[in-house]
Amino acid sequence: MKRSKIICSHGFGVTADSRGMFPEIAESIPSAEFVMFDYNEVKPNGDTVVASLDEQAAKLQA
Repeated sequence: MKRSKIICSHGFGVTADSRGMFPEIAESIPSAEFVMFDYNEVKPNGDTVVASLDEQAAKLQA
């Protein structure tokens, strides 16, 4: 049986693997394949840079 694929995308300064976000949802639905991505760039010093809405829309379309 083919697994359902669920795409999780998140922006606004939080990463897809942040606590309380998509990993917990993925754990609760083990029968589905989760693809998680976000639009942020996390700098080596820990700063998070959020892409503009236009950049986020372009990445989602790609």
